[in-house]
Amino acid sequence: MIVMLRSIGIPARLAVGFAQGDFDSERNIYHVVNADAHSWVEVYFPTYGWVEFEPTAAQPAARLTPRSAVRW
Repeated sequence: MIVMLRSIGIPARLAVGFAQGDFDSERNIYHVVNADAHSWVEVYFPTYGWVEFEPTAAQPAARLTPRSAVRW
């Protein structure tokens, strides 16, 4: 998808990270392991910025955290 988008002049990039993992309700945490590693496509829209896309058919839709909720 990235190569196709770039070939027609649309800015696109590869992002890598981890899926959310499994929630442990007893400890109130998410358990994330190497098997949760994933990559996805981000496309730049001038009005919106970088928007995530999930072109992998076997992967469920991304469960994203709003950027305002992410603490670094």
